[in-house]
Amino acid sequence: MGMIEKENHTSSARKSFKKAKAPRDASSEPAIASKLEKSAETATAPAVSWICICRPIKDKARELGLDLDEADEENEEHNEVLRGTCGGPLCLCQKPADEHPEHTWIISKPGFELLLKWQEQQDKRDQDNFGMYIYNDFSGYGTIEVMENEAMAWFLNGDLFAWRTCDDSKGNAELVMTIGTTLLTTLNVLIAHNLIKDTNSVIRNFGLVLCQFIRFTEGAGDDELCPMGENGWRKAVVKRADEHGFRIKGTAGIDETIETIREEIVCDEEVAPSDKEMKRKTTLDLEAYYDEGEDRSWKRWDWKLEFAAFKKRHAKQSGLSSRSVLGGNHYDITKMSAAEKRQYGYRP
Repeated sequence: MGMIEKENHTSSARKSFKKAKAPRDASSEPAIASKLEKSAETATAPAVSWICICRPIKDKARELGLDLDEADEENEEHNEVLRGTCGGPLCLCQKPADEHPEHTWIISKPGFELLLKWQEQQDKRDQDNFGMYIYNDFSGYGTIEVMENEAMAWFLNGDLFAWRTCDDSKGNAELVMTIGTTLLTTLNVLIAHNLIKDTNSVIRNFGLVLCQFIRFTEGAGDDELCPMGENGWRKAVVKRADEHGFRIKGTAGIDETIETIREEIVCDEEVAPSDKEMKRKTTLDLEAYYDEGEDRSWKRWDWKLEFAAFKKRHAKQSGLSSRSVLGGNHYDITKMSAAEKRQYGYRP
């Protein structure tokens, strides 16, 4: 797993304590739109507090060209970067963002609490944490369960090694695709309510949050995992940002990454189908992707249709219920009986 397995700010925090008209080609489920509108109204309330988190080690390492998996006994500066600042005298986690205006890594306090909650849920599904061996990909499927329950940008850039190497690579790619559709639907609602601004935005870390999604598509959810364009929504995100004048910013090297994506967009437009052909295809053709093996196109997306298709393929029965659901608690080791835990090697 390498030298650094998790960002330290989450573990130390445990101890101490997401009006231009939305495009018609991006139709969405009214229920999710309504929920997002209410969340957007909440985001404007002065009661929402913003706090700092320490800059992730991997972002600093990316800037300096360091390898996270290698320690250098001869280079103390190298090793100091790999150790990070979390938990030490320079740790900024949970300090008020207004008191550190120069620090760009900020998150809302409710968002931070959700992140801790979701990482705790992942920990409960990691067989290594319990000294158990159930089967090779158990922890990977446990991470999938957490992502189906509730995925977010910060969690998507955590420790996803077990998920990334899970044997259901096709299912993982489809999950990446569904995450993208959800993000694009969210973007449309926020744009429609004029809540995204490059400066003085009520969502103060929005550029940084988008960075996390973009980084996810070149990390755990990269092209190798998504060979049929399942992560191509990053191009639609960058295009939206350029059209509406807000920057994706905050992580080392992100400007170069965005430029590369813009070049991909230009190449796509050069080989795009004719207007006449596009008019004939007025709805999203999921069958072309799921049944005919065609690459996913991101000219159109539809959260309602896509989520229904994803749920049909991946929902499973949970507990005693006969109803098939996404997520659940099937991989939560803390809900196993003592006898089940002992069967797989757990020793309290």
